Amino acid sequence: MKLQIWFLALFTIFFNQPLKAERRFIETAHISKAPITQLELDIIKYGDEQSKSRVLGRLAILHKEKGTTFIYSAIPIMNELLIKYQVTNESHKLENNLVNFLGQIGDSRSRQVLLNSVKRSKGNSAIGLSKMDSGVIDSVITYLHLPTIKGRGKAAHTLRKMYGRNPDLFTAEQISTIRRELVSSLNLYSSMGAQCLALSVFGDKTTLPILTRVATTDTLNFNGVYANKDFARYAIDQINQR
Repeated sequence: MKLQIWFLALFTIFFNQPLKAERRFIETAHISKAPITQLELDIIKYGDEQSKSRVLGRLAILHKEKGTTFIYSAIPIMNELLIKYQVTNESHKLENNLVNFLGQIGDSRSRQVLLNSVKRSKGNSAIGLSKMDSGVIDSVITYLHLPTIKGRGKAAHTLRKMYGRNPDLFTAEQISTIRRELVSSLNLYSSMGAQCLALSVFGDKTTLPILTRVATTDTLNFNGVYANKDFARYAIDQINQR
Protein backbone atom coordinates (compact mmCIF):
# COMPACT_ATOMS: atom_id res chain seq x y z
CA MET A 1 0.00 0.00 0.00
CA LYS A 2 2.82 2.41 0.87
CA LEU A 3 4.47 1.73 -2.49
CA GLN A 4 1.21 2.37 -4.31
CA ILE A 5 0.66 5.64 -2.49
CA TRP A 6 4.23 6.73 -3.25
CA PHE A 7 3.87 6.16 -6.98
CA LEU A 8 0.45 7.81 -7.11
CA ALA A 9 1.91 10.83 -5.35
CA LEU A 10 4.87 10.91 -7.73
CA PHE A 11 2.56 10.58 -10.74
CA THR A 12 0.41 13.46 -9.49
CA ILE A 13 3.39 15.72 -8.85
CA PHE A 14 4.72 15.31 -12.37
CA PHE A 15 1.50 16.52 -14.00
CA ASN A 16 0.11 19.06 -11.59
CA GLN A 17 3.17 20.75 -10.09
CA PRO A 18 6.21 21.79 -12.17
CA LEU A 19 9.53 20.85 -10.62
CA LYS A 20 12.76 22.79 -10.74
CA ALA A 21 15.31 21.06 -12.96
CA GLU A 22 17.91 20.64 -10.26
CA ARG A 23 15.38 19.11 -7.84
CA ARG A 24 13.91 16.85 -10.50
CA PHE A 25 17.27 15.21 -11.18
CA ILE A 26 17.87 14.51 -7.51
CA GLU A 27 14.35 13.21 -6.85
CA THR A 28 14.24 10.85 -9.83
CA ALA A 29 17.88 9.78 -10.08
CA HIS A 30 17.04 6.40 -8.54
CA ILE A 31 14.30 5.69 -11.14
CA SER A 32 15.39 3.65 -14.17
CA LYS A 33 15.51 5.58 -17.47
CA ALA A 34 15.70 2.38 -19.52
CA PRO A 35 13.33 1.97 -22.50
CA ILE A 36 9.83 0.64 -21.88
CA THR A 37 9.64 -3.14 -21.72
CA GLN A 38 6.91 -5.44 -22.97
CA LEU A 39 6.30 -6.48 -19.39
CA GLU A 40 5.50 -2.88 -18.46
CA LEU A 41 3.11 -2.57 -21.41
CA ASP A 42 1.38 -5.76 -20.26
CA ILE A 43 1.13 -4.40 -16.71
CA ILE A 44 -0.66 -1.28 -17.99
CA LYS A 45 -3.16 -3.54 -19.75
CA TYR A 46 -3.62 -6.32 -17.23
CA GLY A 47 -1.98 -5.35 -13.95
CA ASP A 48 -3.57 -4.34 -10.67
CA GLU A 49 -3.84 -0.69 -9.63
CA GLN A 50 -0.61 -0.77 -7.63
CA SER A 51 1.37 -2.21 -10.54
CA LYS A 52 -0.19 0.21 -13.02
CA SER A 53 0.67 3.14 -10.75
CA ARG A 54 4.27 2.01 -10.54
CA VAL A 55 4.69 1.68 -14.30
CA LEU A 56 2.85 4.90 -15.14
CA GLY A 57 4.96 6.74 -12.60
CA ARG A 58 8.11 5.61 -14.39
CA LEU A 59 6.66 6.53 -17.79
CA ALA A 60 5.88 10.00 -16.46
CA ILE A 61 9.53 10.41 -15.53
CA LEU A 62 10.68 9.11 -18.92
CA HIS A 63 8.42 11.60 -20.68
CA LYS A 64 9.64 14.51 -18.58
CA GLU A 65 13.30 13.70 -18.91
CA LYS A 66 13.60 11.85 -22.24
CA GLY A 67 10.67 13.10 -24.33
CA THR A 68 7.69 11.59 -26.11
CA THR A 69 9.78 9.21 -28.23
CA PHE A 70 10.67 7.16 -25.16
CA ILE A 71 7.03 6.51 -24.22
CA TYR A 72 5.49 6.51 -27.73
CA SER A 73 4.75 2.78 -27.79
CA ALA A 74 2.77 3.03 -24.55
CA ILE A 75 0.33 5.70 -25.76
CA PRO A 76 -2.19 3.34 -27.46
CA ILE A 77 -2.22 1.10 -24.39
CA MET A 78 -2.74 4.08 -22.07
CA ASN A 79 -5.60 5.16 -24.34
CA GLU A 80 -7.14 1.69 -24.03
CA LEU A 81 -6.85 1.81 -20.25
CA LEU A 82 -8.51 5.21 -20.12
CA ILE A 83 -11.34 3.99 -22.36
CA LYS A 84 -11.94 1.12 -19.90
CA TYR A 85 -12.36 3.69 -17.15
CA GLN A 86 -14.55 5.94 -19.26
CA VAL A 87 -17.14 3.34 -20.22
CA THR A 88 -18.12 2.89 -16.59
CA ASN A 89 -19.90 5.22 -14.19
CA GLU A 90 -17.34 4.45 -11.51
CA SER A 91 -14.55 6.68 -10.28
CA HIS A 92 -11.02 5.34 -10.77
CA LYS A 93 -7.96 6.49 -8.86
CA LEU A 94 -5.75 6.74 -11.95
CA GLU A 95 -8.24 8.36 -14.33
CA ASN A 96 -7.48 12.03 -13.61
CA ASN A 97 -3.73 11.47 -13.71
CA LEU A 98 -3.99 9.44 -16.91
CA VAL A 99 -5.96 12.25 -18.57
CA ASN A 100 -3.33 14.75 -17.43
CA PHE A 101 -0.50 12.54 -18.70
CA LEU A 102 -2.06 11.98 -22.13
CA GLY A 103 -2.87 15.67 -22.27
CA GLN A 104 0.75 16.59 -21.60
CA ILE A 105 1.84 14.24 -24.39
CA GLY A 106 -0.77 15.63 -26.81
CA ASP A 107 -0.64 12.73 -29.25
CA SER A 108 -3.41 12.77 -31.88
CA ARG A 109 -4.26 9.14 -31.04
CA SER A 110 -5.57 10.38 -27.69
CA ARG A 111 -8.05 12.77 -29.30
CA GLN A 112 -11.23 10.86 -28.41
CA VAL A 113 -10.29 9.88 -24.87
CA LEU A 114 -9.40 13.49 -24.11
CA LEU A 115 -12.76 14.63 -25.47
CA ASN A 116 -14.46 11.95 -23.38
CA SER A 117 -12.70 13.29 -20.31
CA VAL A 118 -14.35 16.69 -20.81
CA LYS A 119 -17.78 15.06 -20.70
CA ARG A 120 -16.76 13.12 -17.59
CA SER A 121 -15.24 16.22 -15.96
CA LYS A 122 -11.98 14.38 -15.36
CA GLY A 123 -8.45 15.73 -15.42
CA ASN A 124 -7.04 18.56 -17.51
CA SER A 125 -7.53 17.69 -21.15
CA ALA A 126 -7.21 21.27 -22.43
CA ILE A 127 -3.42 20.97 -22.78
CA GLY A 128 -3.69 17.99 -25.11
CA LEU A 129 -6.76 19.20 -27.01
CA SER A 130 -5.04 22.49 -27.77
CA LYS A 131 -2.43 20.45 -29.68
CA MET A 132 -5.04 18.77 -31.91
CA ASP A 133 -6.80 20.05 -35.04
CA SER A 134 -9.54 22.66 -34.75
CA GLY A 135 -12.24 19.99 -35.14
CA VAL A 136 -11.94 19.21 -31.43
CA ILE A 137 -13.31 22.68 -30.71
CA ASP A 138 -16.57 21.83 -32.45
CA SER A 139 -16.95 18.78 -30.21
CA VAL A 140 -16.29 20.72 -27.00
CA ILE A 141 -18.80 23.38 -28.08
CA THR A 142 -21.53 20.74 -28.07
CA TYR A 143 -20.65 19.96 -24.44
CA LEU A 144 -21.61 23.48 -23.35
CA HIS A 145 -25.14 22.18 -22.93
CA LEU A 146 -24.44 18.93 -21.11
CA PRO A 147 -27.17 18.00 -18.60
CA THR A 148 -25.02 18.60 -15.50
CA ILE A 149 -23.64 21.83 -14.03
CA LYS A 150 -20.24 20.21 -13.67
CA GLY A 151 -20.20 19.03 -17.29
CA ARG A 152 -21.21 22.40 -18.73
CA GLY A 153 -18.69 24.17 -16.53
CA LYS A 154 -15.92 21.79 -17.54
CA ALA A 155 -16.63 22.44 -21.22
CA ALA A 156 -16.54 26.21 -20.72
CA HIS A 157 -13.29 26.03 -18.73
CA THR A 158 -11.73 23.72 -21.34
CA LEU A 159 -12.47 26.08 -24.23
CA ARG A 160 -11.08 29.02 -22.24
CA LYS A 161 -7.88 27.13 -21.38
CA MET A 162 -7.48 25.87 -24.95
CA TYR A 163 -7.75 29.41 -26.27
CA GLY A 164 -5.18 30.58 -23.75
CA ARG A 165 -2.74 27.96 -24.98
CA ASN A 166 -3.42 28.13 -28.70
CA PRO A 167 -5.67 30.98 -29.87
CA ASP A 168 -4.69 30.37 -33.50
CA LEU A 169 -6.51 27.03 -33.33
CA PHE A 170 -9.85 28.85 -33.18
CA THR A 171 -11.54 30.18 -36.30
CA ALA A 172 -13.57 33.39 -36.21
CA GLU A 173 -16.70 31.34 -36.85
CA GLN A 174 -15.95 29.03 -33.91
CA ILE A 175 -15.37 31.98 -31.58
CA SER A 176 -18.70 33.45 -32.68
CA THR A 177 -20.43 30.11 -32.04
CA ILE A 178 -18.83 29.76 -28.62
CA ARG A 179 -19.91 33.29 -27.72
CA ARG A 180 -23.48 32.58 -28.83
CA GLU A 181 -23.69 29.31 -26.88
CA LEU A 182 -22.24 30.88 -23.74
CA VAL A 183 -24.79 33.69 -23.91
CA SER A 184 -27.49 31.07 -24.38
CA SER A 185 -26.28 29.40 -21.19
CA LEU A 186 -26.75 32.62 -19.25
CA ASN A 187 -30.41 32.54 -20.27
CA LEU A 188 -30.94 28.83 -19.56
CA TYR A 189 -29.11 27.85 -16.39
CA SER A 190 -28.95 29.15 -12.83
CA SER A 191 -25.27 28.32 -12.22
CA MET A 192 -23.22 30.19 -14.83
CA GLY A 193 -19.92 31.20 -13.23
CA ALA A 194 -17.82 29.12 -15.63
CA GLN A 195 -19.72 30.54 -18.60
CA CYS A 196 -19.18 34.12 -17.42
CA LEU A 197 -15.49 33.37 -16.93
CA ALA A 198 -15.30 31.97 -20.47
CA LEU A 199 -16.97 35.12 -21.79
CA SER A 200 -14.08 37.09 -20.30
CA VAL A 201 -12.14 35.51 -23.19
CA PHE A 202 -14.76 34.99 -25.89
CA GLY A 203 -17.12 37.87 -25.11
CA ASP A 204 -17.27 41.24 -26.86
CA LYS A 205 -19.26 44.46 -26.58
CA THR A 206 -22.42 42.65 -27.68
CA THR A 207 -22.29 40.46 -24.58
CA LEU A 208 -22.03 43.36 -22.13
CA PRO A 209 -25.81 43.86 -21.66
CA ILE A 210 -26.48 40.30 -20.52
CA LEU A 211 -23.33 40.21 -18.40
CA THR A 212 -24.40 43.47 -16.78
CA ARG A 213 -27.79 41.95 -16.03
CA VAL A 214 -26.13 38.98 -14.32
CA ALA A 215 -23.70 41.23 -12.46
CA THR A 216 -26.47 43.42 -11.08
CA THR A 217 -29.54 41.21 -10.61
CA ASP A 218 -28.44 37.57 -10.20
CA THR A 219 -29.42 36.10 -6.83
CA LEU A 220 -27.57 32.75 -6.80
CA ASN A 221 -25.73 32.52 -3.48
CA PHE A 222 -23.24 29.88 -2.28
CA ASN A 223 -22.44 30.38 1.39
CA GLY A 224 -22.60 34.14 1.04
CA VAL A 225 -20.72 34.25 -2.28
CA TYR A 226 -22.49 35.52 -5.39
CA ALA A 227 -20.34 33.63 -7.86
CA ASN A 228 -22.36 34.48 -10.95
CA LYS A 229 -22.20 38.18 -10.14
CA ASP A 230 -18.48 38.10 -9.40
CA PHE A 231 -17.52 36.29 -12.59
CA ALA A 232 -19.85 38.47 -14.66
CA ARG A 233 -18.15 41.59 -13.30
CA TYR A 234 -14.76 40.06 -14.08
CA ALA A 235 -15.85 39.33 -17.66
CA ILE A 236 -17.12 42.87 -18.10
CA ASP A 237 -13.81 44.28 -16.89
CA GLN A 238 -11.83 42.06 -19.26
CA ILE A 239 -13.99 42.95 -22.26
CA ASN A 240 -13.77 46.68 -21.52
CA GLN A 241 -9.98 46.44 -21.31
CA ARG A 242 -9.68 45.00 -24.80
